[in-house]
Amino acid sequence: MNPLKEKDMPRIELTKAAVERIKSTRPPRKTVYLDADIRGLALEYRPTGMGTWYFRAKGEHGNKKMLRLGALAEMDVLEARAQAYALQKFVEQSGTLGEIHPGNGLTFGEFIEKHYLPHAKARKRSWQTEVGILRRHIQPVRGSLAAGRFFAQLWSVSAIMSS
Repeated sequence: MNPLKEKDMPRIELTKAAVERIKSTRPPRKTVYLDADIRGLALEYRPTGMGTWYFRAKGEHGNKKMLRLGALAEMDVLEARAQAYALQKFVEQSGTLGEIHPGNGLTFGEFIEKHYLPHAKARKRSWQTEVGILRRHIQPVRGSLAAGRFFAQLWSVSAIMSS
């Protein structure tokens, strides 16, 4: 990642038009653009014309953690924003990215048991109904899917449906 401090990084609204402008200007060195709307969404763009989407947040031990969302060539701005929005909501609830990382081996089923159910039991009166639905319908189908991959698929679909 760029050694610049966050205050030195350009903060713009990362839209399709903004990304096209960035591509056409080709910065002379690697530049990290932070999204003005979704805290944590970042686009790292290199002079070679390659770019990578990241989500930045606090890690388990209070350090900054960068979660790679995907390459600019493979993921459009709407998909990157949808994933970052979902991760932002998760961080707001839990305070940290914690274990949610595609490469750490945490499955969706494990995420439900370790993170969601304790949260739901403490805050929702309908938690028993949700446990039944999750265990009967969702975990048998998606429980073994990597948690990071599950969230990427889930919020990509929800972004398309809401637009």
